[in-house]
Amino acid sequence: MGMSARRDPKAIFRQVDADCYVAGDQAAGPWNVEFCHGGAPAALLAQIADESKSAVPMSIARVTIDLLNPVPVGTPLRLAQHKLREGKRLDLIALELLTGEKRLVRATILKVRGNAGAGSAEALEPDEAAHDPMPSRFASLFTIIPEKGGFERLQPASVWFRLNVPLLEGRATTPVAAMVAAADFGSGICAEFSYRDWAFPSLDLTVALARPPLGSWSRLDSQWLRCSEGRATCITQLADAYGPCGHAMQSVFLERRNVTDRQASRW
Repeated sequence: MGMSARRDPKAIFRQVDADCYVAGDQAAGPWNVEFCHGGAPAALLAQIADESKSAVPMSIARVTIDLLNPVPVGTPLRLAQHKLREGKRLDLIALELLTGEKRLVRATILKVRGNAGAGSAEALEPDEAAHDPMPSRFASLFTIIPEKGGFERLQPASVWFRLNVPLLEGRATTPVAAMVAAADFGSGICAEFSYRDWAFPSLDLTVALARPPLGSWSRLDSQWLRCSEGRATCITQLADAYGPCGHAMQSVFLERRNVTDRQASRW
């Protein structure tokens, strides 16, 4: 089923058919403007799973994303999905994004019965005037408020993120999808090497949630655990405006950048 001719140019993805999506230029990441930031397809798959029907009310407890190949902007992405397990306690959903037969992103998403939120605690939101941008078109879609450290400060960091545009054209972004989109910035805000001289893309993303996130703000408390020059692990505690709600983990690949790499990443 095709979509309406009216389009929101600010939406990150548009759905062009039942199982086909296209990322706009604003989904581009910091390493090459022809390919998506990892948080964009991760959030798309989280949103699709979050909206999927279950036998009883469920919410997402875990999102595991493997970034198998770069995800191109402006190219139709075919969605393949099926439930590995379906029941009254949990659903386990497998999703993939492909171009032709080439697998780009693979996800397994666990949904669990129940949908309890954080209760009536008072929301503590950051000061928007302290916005501090990060490189990439995708990052420019967020309000970014560092509380400690932050991009290019080469230390553990505590940073707030709020996504300011729709993830999917014509649909409200769910809080869990917005948090997954933000979580992929963890490895960037606490990187121990300079963005100018090093590439440090994340190869995967796992988000585990103790409760459903609420509202539009996500706070990341992130640090690298570096074992060798070629690899690092990023650990992030996740919170919304009501308090902690989960953790994220990323595998990070480390490589020195050359002049060609720097030119390709201009935003």
